[in-house]
Amino acid sequence: MTSLPDEKAARTRELYDRISLGIVRSLEKRTGVTDVKLLDRKPADPSRIVDWEQEHSCFLPYDFKNFYITTDGLLLCWSVKFNGSVTPLGRMEVNPIANLKRITIPQCSKHGATQSVSVEDTQSDDEDSRYDRLLQHREGV
Repeated sequence: MTSLPDEKAARTRELYDRISLGIVRSLEKRTGVTDVKLLDRKPADPSRIVDWEQEHSCFLPYDFKNFYITTDGLLLCWSVKFNGSVTPLGRMEVNPIANLKRITIPQCSKHGATQSVSVEDTQSDDEDSRYDRLLQHREGV
């Protein structure tokens, strides 16, 4: 029979595995991957989520709120063992609600409608070219 702390740890581990889309188990099965660490965070206070929404004039999606009510962010790190040495390789993080930032997209004055953003729109080293691409996307260029 497992003790209560062991059962809770197993349930927590299963929950984190589902939240991380099975990546923890997948990493642990990989040859050479070592030191897989998933930080156990306490749930966010629901009033803090409401405060964030009010402060940023933005409603978070229902699933995202549920995520924060379950755990205040996520931090997963792993290393690889290669040629006898261990090297940190990966880090996957969802900020705690206190560090969550709202991303805003400038409105297009010509059409006045908010457009969706593609991955390409967010992957540029040059801020000006990213802004130009967003405007072109909105204007249908």
